[in-house]
Amino acid sequence: MLTGLYAAILAIIQFILTMKISSIRRRKGISIGDGGDEVLGNKVRAHGNFIETVPLALFLILVSELSGAPYWALHVLGVALVIGRILHAIGMIIENKFMYRFVGMVLTLLMLILGAALNVWLALPVL
Repeated sequence: MLTGLYAAILAIIQFILTMKISSIRRRKGISIGDGGDEVLGNKVRAHGNFIETVPLALFLILVSELSGAPYWALHVLGVALVIGRILHAIGMIIENKFMYRFVGMVLTLLMLILGAALNVWLALPVL
């Protein structure tokens, strides 16, 4: 299943984001919240935004796959999601990288709307 491939890639990205946050927390002695630290706050938001968007996006890919979507369409959705999330995280973590964040969010939102449209199209025969 292709969804598993993209879920695995995204799990690795989440692991990396989590480890970066944990490292900063240990170094600065901040266990909860961001302690007013802007760098940590940006990383926490990058991780939070990842957690907020990835589950629904993966669900759309999974339902598309189970509904018989062509593999090329699943790859388009998966690649857009992975690249979008990577760019967004880079844009949130590295200062003055708004364009990365913007392009990452556009790719993610485009993936969500295309995934939703694909699922509606795949559901039409059974309506």
